[in-house]
Amino acid sequence: MKKPLLAISGLNPAWQKTLSFTKFSQGAVNRAASLMEMASGKGINTARAAVNWGCADPVIFQVAGGANGERLVAYLNEEGLRHQTLMIPGNTRCCTTVLDRTDHSMTELIEPSAKVPDESVDELFRMFDAFLPEADALALCGTYPPGIPDDFYARLAAAAKKHHAFLFLDAFIGIEKILQNGVDLLKINLDELYALTGENNVENAFAACFRNFKVGALAVTDGKNPAYIAENGKNIESLPVPLVENPVNPIGSGDTCSGVTLSELMTGTPLREAFRCGLAAASANCLTEAPATFDRSTAKSYL
Repeated sequence: MKKPLLAISGLNPAWQKTLSFTKFSQGAVNRAASLMEMASGKGINTARAAVNWGCADPVIFQVAGGANGERLVAYLNEEGLRHQTLMIPGNTRCCTTVLDRTDHSMTELIEPSAKVPDESVDELFRMFDAFLPEADALALCGTYPPGIPDDFYARLAAAAKKHHAFLFLDAFIGIEKILQNGVDLLKINLDELYALTGENNVENAFAACFRNFKVGALAVTDGKNPAYIAENGKNIESLPVPLVENPVNPIGSGDTCSGVTLSELMTGTPLREAFRCGLAAASANCLTEAPATFDRSTAKSYL
């Protein structure tokens, strides 16, 4: 049986460095116990999680450039993650994760992204538009780099609707235009929902989101606290998040939830169960050092 085809927008990828310390002390010289490097970013991690889960076929759309961009593309090719990459002059950003093994804390350092030239913006849209007739879903993930206009996601969303692709949004900054035109599923965290709606409790924030925007369904995470879902503005439901002992690295857990949830939805799984699968995989992801490389059997044991 053919797997659902997912177009994953990963416009702000990163070359990821993860430094692990036995004990990290702020304001002091710290020597890392280990270093891991890999391709990362919300789009890449969402696609990696979907591949890991195994029931959908994602393709990443991204821009990359410079030495970091070359490393990133080579890594994806070796990993076997499908992608369409537009090369630009600027160097792809590097993000550094600092892990403290003593207290299991994580600190993330994010470099600024290179600007995308005007001519590359048009070419990037053409890449998406040529692919969308084949896609079952379009996932818009995360922020976009300088040079990408504010209406770019909205244009992609309109193209997805024209081709009858399911529209999944896992982003927060500059999404009002998209939400006014409509998305099938918005997945954000609780703080982002409060900021988006101006409300400060779950019930009012959900009501405001459905009232002010065209959102078919809303899935909201809150770290290790219970998550929430609702469809068509009705029946907010709380879902427990599987707790893990001695987490290794939480980076990519939200993206893991997105990739798995969308994969399940595209195979016909109801939203509640699809989101439960996403939350289980996100918890399992905390047990691995590399983002979106969770153990499937561990994730499924949480269901």
